[in-house]
Amino acid sequence: MKDVKYLIEYVKGQVGRPYWGGTYGLLATQQLLDSKRAVYPKLYPTPGNPPFTSQFGQKVHDCNGLVYAASVCDTPNSYPKSYPSPYYAVPTLFKHCEDIGVCNPETIIENGELLFRNNNGHVGVYADGYVYHAKGHAWGVKRCIIIVLHLHLKRLLSHVHYRLYNWVLRVML
Repeated sequence: MKDVKYLIEYVKGQVGRPYWGGTYGLLATQQLLDSKRAVYPKLYPTPGNPPFTSQFGQKVHDCNGLVYAASVCDTPNSYPKSYPSPYYAVPTLFKHCEDIGVCNPETIIENGELLFRNNNGHVGVYADGYVYHAKGHAWGVKRCIIIVLHLHLKRLLSHVHYRLYNWVLRVML
């Protein structure tokens, strides 16, 4: 059974990999690019766009796809074999956490917590003093230090904690 330890192992193993909106640990190919361009034309505006075509053959994620892929990939380097649960957009993932969670804002941040930012428009995973998140097309998956943190709430999602924050991050080089 996958647990918080595996979630952390998974996200740490994705640092440096590309960001592709609407993906969750998939292999970057022309077929995937074409399908994502059809759904998200603003994210993938130019056919044959070099930043995307140069990433073919790599594993790609968006921010919530980074979290989701940990549940459908056997290892940090494997690709999804099945899709047993729905792939949630960040607001839906946040709402799901909120619906089944138990509020406890008095504790410190724990490894494996999901951190939501910008009124739940972005998600990352906290581990060992860092946030691991798929930042965007220009950055990919990053490990960042939280500089400013304003706690709004904490709840429990099954075995994964989550919180809503306004955060400021500094990218680790």
